Amino acid sequence: MYSQCPHCLTIYRVAVADLASARGQVACGSCDQVFDALASLNEELPAEPIQYLDGASADLPMPVLRQAVLRPKSPQASLFDAPAHAPGDGFLVTRGPTGAQTRRSRAGWWIGSSVLALLLMSQAIYADRERLLTIPTYRAWAESTCRFLGCELPGSAQAIEGLALISRDIRKHPTVDGALLISATLANQSSRTRAYPVLELRLSDLDERPIAMRRFQPDEYLSDSARIDRGMPAHTTLPVEFEVIDPGADAVAFEFRFLPAR
Repeated sequence: MYSQCPHCLTIYRVAVADLASARGQVACGSCDQVFDALASLNEELPAEPIQYLDGASADLPMPVLRQAVLRPKSPQASLFDAPAHAPGDGFLVTRGPTGAQTRRSRAGWWIGSSVLALLLMSQAIYADRERLLTIPTYRAWAESTCRFLGCELPGSAQAIEGLALISRDIRKHPTVDGALLISATLANQSSRTRAYPVLELRLSDLDERPIAMRRFQPDEYLSDSARIDRGMPAHTTLPVEFEVIDPGADAVAFEFRFLPAR
């Protein structure tokens, strides 16, 4: 069977196991977009040239399964089984809870209440996390807790560990007068997904005195907001390109810095 990515129009051969594993949701290997493979599922490819795969019509009636193979027996006990009575006893005797059962019930109630209170407090902190992280005391406590738990805070220095610049180049813009074209390749050399950083570009003279500086947010060098939200996967590279105004002949050196995105 075949399916087509609606974003880049790439057509793939898909297997039933791939469709069943995520209920038809698959990721495109060309553009990294997630799409519903069932929407354009076809058993055969149409004659070339191919532009779009036609999906199943929404007007078709819902199929009814009629060839049953097996109906497993319910594990539920029969509702009409006779209750077991003690010999010579014609009535069921209801006994009240013992002291040990009462203590266990109270302990369970307190444990459940404590867990619910912690969940409620965690939700409140998460909802107000951006404001709380601006408080130095809270942020210091949160960063130490995250280091212990192995997590990362938004905007922390730990969030850019493993990011490196493996190539860079600067040249006169080929079509725009008074502009520079700067290209670089960003690499995530760590073993986990990282948030795309803020890229700071500095131009300096021969004495390393800064002449111009600009910071590029992730949405300024990546146009795909969904990709920004997913973060940069481990052991991947990303080519980037920037067009900047030429600050003059004194700008003979440049460097990039990574800053955590907040």
